Amino acid sequence: GKKMKYLYDEISYIRGLVDGLEINKDTKEGKVINKIIDVLESFADAIVELQEDIQKNSMKIEEGLSFIEMECPNCNNLIEIDEEALYEENLDIVCPNCEEVLISE
Repeated sequence: GKKMKYLYDEISYIRGLVDGLEINKDTKEGKVINKIIDVLESFADAIVELQEDIQKNSMKIEEGLSFIEMECPNCNNLIEIDEEALYEENLDIVCPNCEEVLISE
């Protein structure tokens, strides 16, 4: 996204500064400065990859959640219950509207 482009722009800017200063890449200082810039670029790449992974995973998680609709016998509100919650032990499912216990384990 936008933040990433900003990061890469900043790294390119630093590279440009270093080139403009005509720092010799073979000096000790030159080697260090270039290594730092390379590492910054690796960080930026890693962040981009992480962001992509997070987006993929959150999509997978959304696909994996299945809800059961149930009507509260007390207030007749439609409630969405996470299907997995039905299989959990010791979990009361409570109507968010009237707080009636619907399913008591």
